[in-house]
Amino acid sequence: MAVLAEKAARVFEVVSADVELGVHLCYGDAGAKHFIEPADTHVLAQFALQLRRAIKRPLAWVHFPVPKDRDDEAYLEPLRPLLRELDAETDIFVGLVHESDLEGTKRRIETAKKVFGGRAFGIATECGLGRRDAADLSSVLEIMAACSK
Repeated sequence: MAVLAEKAARVFEVVSADVELGVHLCYGDAGAKHFIEPADTHVLAQFALQLRRAIKRPLAWVHFPVPKDRDDEAYLEPLRPLLRELDAETDIFVGLVHESDLEGTKRRIETAKKVFGGRAFGIATECGLGRRDAADLSSVLEIMAACSK
């Protein structure tokens, strides 16, 4: 994992300093199905820590996914060391919004608030909007609007 973080850091060095640098941490999918469903955020958190230590410039934001069926603290708990080490200026986006799941999204937000201990965070979809089915987009946007108030 350290080798991958170092390689990513070398790629980031070519990004112009006047461009914000952010990282979407993902566990990958093919055909809208995840390769794995992680037990928790341990691997994502460890990679993000190694990456943060390897890059020489500010990290503007970090985004990580939360599966639809995970609204428990155990999933997010491994992020605590990362939260302590990230600069206060680094925005955190939690990918906990899932289509047609307003109540689940609210539970995941409450869980993140507990684990993050007062650190501000933004909400996002698990893996962005680009590959989302157009039929699900309205639901996602409505949930994001309802939970962003």
